[in-house]
Amino acid sequence: MAVLIEMISVVILKNSIESKLSSDNYIKLMEYVLYNSSCMDDDILCIHINSSISINDFIDFSKQCNLELGTDFIIIDQNNGPIIECNWIQVGKFGKKLFKNFEDDMEITICSFFDGPQNLGYGFYLSDINNFKVYFPREWEYEGSMSQNQKIIS
Repeated sequence: MAVLIEMISVVILKNSIESKLSSDNYIKLMEYVLYNSSCMDDDILCIHINSSISINDFIDFSKQCNLELGTDFIIIDQNNGPIIECNWIQVGKFGKKLFKNFEDDMEITICSFFDGPQNLGYGFYLSDINNFKVYFPREWEYEGSMSQNQKIIS
């Protein structure tokens, strides 16, 4: 399974959320989810952040929660991939060849939790394409999305 990456996205391991966040910090994290586009699968939560200021706020918040960059969460740019190397995710861009319901010109960036040895470098490897699913934010549409526009966030 995988989640959609748009803009600058924060991808957090759900195990880290469960094991490291106090109930007060969990509520603060849910504010990020409430005020930003987000989606999750069984292993990861992805929050799409719309400004570099908000990313800095999240990094400050993560320090309060003892969440470590690269270990508990990763920041991913939809155009350039993860900001640091991370051995528990795979990131790639996909379009119609993977998703039968996509139009010809649709292309998205997705991130998936990866719990095996990763010797593939930057990119994506699917072992079971028939059971692969991507999670999108509620009411997300490609038309007018950051995936369609591929703008740089500053």
